[in-house]
Amino acid sequence: MANLLIVDDNGFRRVQTEVAAAARGHKTYSAGTIAEAEKLISIYVPDAVLAPENLAREVAGWMDQTNDANLNKVIVVTPGELVSRNGRIFARSKDMRPVSLLEAAEAALSSS
Repeated sequence: MANLLIVDDNGFRRVQTEVAAAARGHKTYSAGTIAEAEKLISIYVPDAVLAPENLAREVAGWMDQTNDANLNKVIVVTPGELVSRNGRIFARSKDMRPVSLLEAAEAALSSS
């Protein structure tokens, strides 16, 4: 079981991902905006953040700027290809379907 933050401005897809993650035994938090994501990351320090490429890039950039060592361990999962900075692990999913995001997150978490 992992603590996952789902960041997506598409509410329907965000809820679908939450439901699928919960069914697999994960604890989830969700945010529809970067501002919400920043607050939740600061409070809960998730194991992984699942997000579309544009939001994943913003979330990763914000975590890098905080200089919080705890946030360096947070894995970012997205279907886009992002370049690793500051040792951050990016996991690439096949697409934005909940099962694809979760499979990529679980694989990255089990190998980290």
